[in-house]
This record gives sequence, structure tokens and C-alpha cells, in this order.
Amino acid sequence: MSKILKNFKAGKSFSFFVVVMLSLVFMFALGGCGNEAENKEDEVKEETEINEEEADAKEEIYKEGEIKLYFTEDTGASFVKSYEEKDVDRVTPKEAMEMLLEGPEDEELFGMSEDVSLLGLEIEEERAYVDFSQELLDISLGHEAEVVLVASIVYTLTQFDGIEEVQILVEGDTADTISGHVGIDEPLTEEDL
Repeated sequence: MSKILKNFKAGKSFSFFVVVMLSLVFMFALGGCGNEAENKEDEVKEETEINEEEADAKEEIYKEGEIKLYFTEDTGASFVKSYEEKDVDRVTPKEAMEMLLEGPEDEELFGMSEDVSLLGLEIEEERAYVDFSQELLDISLGHEAEVVLVASIVYTLTQFDGIEEVQILVEGDTADTISGHVGIDEPLTEEDL
């Protein structure tokens, strides 16, 4: 070390000294970049894990043992809400809607038109967004029957813990009504019907 300093003082190894110093600075800079890249990787990994946990949490909404599927009953004097209970191991809200669209087993009950299909179901902040095909709007019902049809969707979904209200969509958009009697342009709760 003293020889390097002597040569430096003598001006003989000034370029050598500059090269050594620049190398040290470069090594420290690379070390910092490596840590920064590792930190970014960790942040992305944590964010991905959080997103996966949120997705898992949405999938955790289900019922076990028994589910009620709500349908319409024609009593001869009026249309009323009725239900069938089904034994299930585990059913999600989307599966429940698919079961509702399959219709009742009891011949005295009726559900939606066979032409209506489920396009999707998402849950955000205790609200279920249930999306049906355009054929939902082709159903022609009186006031009482339309109330029961809308109630069958809402009641079937709100029996799940984690769903407080239901927004009915048609082809991804809100609609004013199904047959002109019951507003479905806003989220609905059981108390609304």
C-alpha cells in the first residue's frame, strides 16, 4: 500500500489509482442495483400473492349441506315465491344460479324461460353482479309474476354469507326492468321485494 502511495505521490500510478477507484464505485453501484431489482421482485411477488388471496376469498363464498332455489308458484289466485331445497356438498353462487336456470323439479313451480342463460357472476363488496343473456328481457310477465321472478334471483343469491345485494345485468349492462314492472337498474336486497 505504501508503494502505491509513493507511486501516486510521484504521479507514476495516477491512472492505476483512478481505475481502482472507478472499479470500486462500479461494484458498489452494481450491488445497489441488484438489491433494487430484488426489492422490485419481492414487491411484485407480494402483490401477486395479495391478488391471489383476493381471488381465493371470492371463491370461498359457498354453501354446504343444503341450498334453497326460489321459484314461482301459481296458486290460482296469485303468483307467490316458493322454493325447493337441494342437498349439496358445496355450491357456489354461480352454481346456484345455474341450478335455478335448470328449473324446478316440482311441476307446480316454474322458473325462468329455458332460453335464458347465465353469462357470468361476480361478487364485489357483498354485491353479486349476475349477468344473463338477452332472452331475460323477452319474458312477458305481469307485475306480480315479475316481482316473484326478480325475488327468486335475489333470494337465491342472498342466502350466501357475503352477498347482501344483487345487481341484475343483461349482456353486461343494467336494464330498467324485465317486463316493465320491477326496476332492476339498481342493486336489490331481500327487503326491496
